[in-house]
Amino acid sequence: MLYLGLVGISCVLCGGFLLFATMETRSDKRMLAGARGRLDEQVGRLFFIVEHVNWSEFLSHSIRGLFARILHDTAHLFLQIIRFIERQLTRTVRYLRDRRPHVLAPKPSRQSFMTTTRNYLSARLHRPKDSAE
Repeated sequence: MLYLGLVGISCVLCGGFLLFATMETRSDKRMLAGARGRLDEQVGRLFFIVEHVNWSEFLSHSIRGLFARILHDTAHLFLQIIRFIERQLTRTVRYLRDRRPHVLAPKPSRQSFMTTTRNYLSARLHRPKDSAE
């Protein structure tokens, strides 16, 4: 049934072409001249390209470009996976640090910087004066 439909469509198109050609011949005018002229230019340009393109170089260039794109997308995917893992590890470490008491860390001092510096200097660098001088 499919073949019968395709043959029927082919016959209708062939009959339409013959009718169209007959009408053009009788009227000595080219019907749809503007559209057909543009189509002729595009077909001519297509045939020029097909004849003058180095197809082996074009295919090689296209395959290299496709391969580079695939590598780029793969590297990008791996980078996203690594960043996801990094974020998960960072969240886990932050959770564990906040949950655990700060046993090893010294308690923050409430003294100001100047007070701390004065106490350090007076304790470490203070030299008693010699009374024998």
